[in-house]
Amino acid sequence: MKIIFGSDYQGKKQVERMKRALSHVGKVVDVVEKNPALDNYIDISKEVSRLVKKHKTEGILMCGTGSGTAICANKHKGIYAVACYELTHAKNAKIINNANVLCLSAFTPVEKNIKIAMRFLETKYQGRKPHRLKAVRKLEKANVRQS
Repeated sequence: MKIIFGSDYQGKKQVERMKRALSHVGKVVDVVEKNPALDNYIDISKEVSRLVKKHKTEGILMCGTGSGTAICANKHKGIYAVACYELTHAKNAKIINNANVLCLSAFTPVEKNIKIAMRFLETKYQGRKPHRLKAVRKLEKANVRQS
């Protein structure tokens, strides 16, 4: 599994530990390491979203609250980003909503962020209530341009 990862300056202290932990699950592609010119959560979210769509994989973003990256990532068609602060949030976001991008807060301790990320990556969508995802895709089709 390829994991597309990106963090702004707020998460800088957690980046290496996060990447090391995630490498046990798959190949981590750090968009900021590949392109240091990406220096804000808006551009980082855009690049992670682009690569998640291109490789049909999952992404992990980090900024101060996790909310900014979630807002930006969700502006991209086919991206279902969620800011999660608890293990159950990450698990249910995948099981119920088929989320493909996890957004973390740099203000959360790194050990907890690692656990949340691992739970997100190990959990699979269970296909429950597909009519809801169909309705979300219909809403997306009507309101979000192809990026």
